[in-house]
Amino acid sequence: MELVKTEKGDVFPIKAMPEETRAKKVLELGIWLSKLLSLKDETSAERLEVLLPMVSDYCWSMTIEDIKKAFTKYVKGELPKLEPKTNFLDVILFGKVISSYKQSRPPIKPKTELPRISESEKENLIYMALVNCFDSYLQDKKVIAGYTWVYDHIDELDLISFSNEEKLSKMKRAKIVLKQQANESNNIKWQNVQNGDKYNGFKVGANGLDGSGIYKWKNGDEFRGVFKGNKVYTGVVTFSDGSVSKYKNGAVVSDKKTTKKKKQGGANKWSKYKRK
Repeated sequence: MELVKTEKGDVFPIKAMPEETRAKKVLELGIWLSKLLSLKDETSAERLEVLLPMVSDYCWSMTIEDIKKAFTKYVKGELPKLEPKTNFLDVILFGKVISSYKQSRPPIKPKTELPRISESEKENLIYMALVNCFDSYLQDKKVIAGYTWVYDHIDELDLISFSNEEKLSKMKRAKIVLKQQANESNNIKWQNVQNGDKYNGFKVGANGLDGSGIYKWKNGDEFRGVFKGNKVYTGVVTFSDGSVSKYKNGAVVSDKKTTKKKKQGGANKWSKYKRK
């Protein structure tokens, strides 16, 4: 047996070919198979003569190139449960080779279409993001991570009017603030409480924690905000799964959830500090 190169142009499914072209391509395939499998005697020629008219039935949705790939794998011994034979090809073996080749190919993954968002939905998402960003900034004087695009957006809408000099000045100031925040974050002096939780900034009063600061539970949940005499707290709880709950005067004012399930603990432990 010898390996024979496939010809260019055999990439259309047999069903897509005009009848005259199909007959020509199938005949050329027969000659190619004869060379590949060394079909030399008269019996082999008779078997091939019976087979060729049935090729379209077996391979209606395949290309000539696919058929050639199948038999190339066959002679290389790369098709499971089929031992290559020289000078032999009949209808039964042809069907087995094609079937085995189809089963050995990786399944084609269906294309998943992303849901389309209407312009009104986009505008609503942008509006809600702006509101959340400003609401968060009013509470803790910090821009939510990833929300720096808000400035560019309102600038494009001409809702702010800073000169280039003012923008450069504010940019320099922003860099200084970011560096300070980074240093503060790296140098936080944590105080530990029971069960591995820790906090910074709060004062311990008669009724619990008091003042403003950061509280971290050992499972990764985090609270940033203000406590007053164990009766009122205002701030943001960021859960380890990405969910965010905002509190004002001890009540939830907004709640952003993710598809992940929240871990037990965390905010549930905060109950001892909630308003009574």
